[in-house]
Amino acid sequence: MASNMRKTAAAPELEWAPSNRNRFGTNGVHGSRQRSALTGVSSDARCIKTLTLIRHAKSNWKYPALADADRPLSNRGRREAAVMGRVLAERGFRPDRWLSSPALRALRTTEVVAGAIGWTLSRIVLEHRLYEHSSEQLLALLRALEDDATWVVCVGHNPELTDLANRLASKKLEKLPTCGVLEMRFAMGRWQVLGESEPLSVMLDFPEYHN
Repeated sequence: MASNMRKTAAAPELEWAPSNRNRFGTNGVHGSRQRSALTGVSSDARCIKTLTLIRHAKSNWKYPALADADRPLSNRGRREAAVMGRVLAERGFRPDRWLSSPALRALRTTEVVAGAIGWTLSRIVLEHRLYEHSSEQLLALLRALEDDATWVVCVGHNPELTDLANRLASKKLEKLPTCGVLEMRFAMGRWQVLGESEPLSVMLDFPEYHN
């Protein structure tokens, strides 16, 4: 069951994609009236849904006695999260829903990145289905979202996030890097139809790009 952990303003449009290091590539349609073949929905601002998948930053494996869910971030992971938090803040990253796996490494990633963009942490929702659940279950979770949510962030784990991305887009991603940020925009008015048509655009960013 989801539980509240901690708020944000309306989400502006985001236009970015690292060019020479974009491992997922872009599948871009950058017009305001492109029509989705399967949903028949015109992609004006009222009918765009944005999904951002963030893999947790690098975790610490030095404590083998810890349960998997209790592994903290490594020093590198804290640096990764700080880098991506700064990058997203500079780009005006403003989702209106934020879901996080309850695993400690995902929570710590969420705290750093969300804090950098000015999110109030109490509005973040802890969602157990983002931890050790299949991509099919993640898709069901997203399809059940309320339609007033236009931009949703999910912070979770591999292989599930990579599998979900590959279910939603024809361009295949080998592996979402640690603290990788994958954004997909869809021409649809309802989350219920997520996955029935190709995204309008697919964009990937990750800490190594900013070294």
